[in-house]
Amino acid sequence: PLEDIDLAVKLNVKVVKQKLLKEKIQFTDISKGHGTISLLSQKKLIEITSMRIDKETYGRKAKVEFVNDIYLDSCRRDFTINSIYSNFNGEIYDPHNGIKDLKNRNVKFIGDPLKRIKEDNLRILRYYRFLSYYGCNAATIDKNSMKVTKKHFDLISNISKERKSYEFYKLILGAYAAEILLLIKKQDKFKYILPGLEKINNSDIKLFNDLKAEKLIRLSFLLIMSNFEIKRLRDYLFLTKKEFLRLELICINFKLFSIKNKKDARKAKFKLGVDVSMSIYYLKCFLKGEKTKDIIHNTLKYWNAPVFPISGNDLQSIGISKGKEIGITMKKIEDWWVLKDFKPNKNQCLSKSKSIVFNSTKL
Repeated sequence: PLEDIDLAVKLNVKVVKQKLLKEKIQFTDISKGHGTISLLSQKKLIEITSMRIDKETYGRKAKVEFVNDIYLDSCRRDFTINSIYSNFNGEIYDPHNGIKDLKNRNVKFIGDPLKRIKEDNLRILRYYRFLSYYGCNAATIDKNSMKVTKKHFDLISNISKERKSYEFYKLILGAYAAEILLLIKKQDKFKYILPGLEKINNSDIKLFNDLKAEKLIRLSFLLIMSNFEIKRLRDYLFLTKKEFLRLELICINFKLFSIKNKKDARKAKFKLGVDVSMSIYYLKCFLKGEKTKDIIHNTLKYWNAPVFPISGNDLQSIGISKGKEIGITMKKIEDWWVLKDFKPNKNQCLSKSKSIVFNSTKL
């Protein structure tokens, strides 16, 4: 589905702003004066970019000059496939033969590849990202583009985590992600993206395209299969706190939880929550080459856990007074209650509490 719309206009960015303000259309100047205005319409992102040339480049920023020439505007773009224009009548302007390259699944830089990646080092990773989208046709691939990006891959070390992560997450969602991950491994370039990922077996990578195209599912798979130390992840890639917590729980608990029946499913959901438990179950089935079972899937998704029947006050009422001891006992009772499939009632839990305290006192 179409996620966003890119418009190139011959108007100076100041004029674009004036016209939008006049029509009372809300917008954001995302490029801070460099020529790109963004707005939302019918839940689609529209980016309006004034035609321009880059006079000087420094990373993602550039000193720009606005022009009234579509060809000059096309020459500043990174790849031939990203420089295909259409007017509102559907007439195509393709100054760099991008359509031909699309048909041949050929990702090719406009102009000198080395010059283009020095303008913005992120273009190296973008090159591999687009290969993961369109595939890598050995018969038609632009050998110079591949040669230069491979040789200078280390330059992505200069890129911020946020920008690098955005492209890498796009890469792993591509239809040909497995082939490109194998290529990156063969070229020994994982060390510039996520050191340690090179430990993953080729046979595991070959399964990658069959995974659900969800960022955290695919990232979890890579981390689990390479035995990646999850606490190191945020040194190299950007994730929101919520995303990292979910990913961490998936990776840490993947081998700890067996989800083979409804009882296992109830335990996993109670301990880990719906999203993490469903992700672990999906990955386990995927690696076994099995389909998920509706009865387990529905338990993970819809079952509501009962409330744990006792509290700290209940333990105090039977003579457990120390805060630390209450916490330890509560944890033991909860684990026992879960093991018993959430069936023991309050009195049974309190009786078990007394037994635990009595046995620990004897020791």
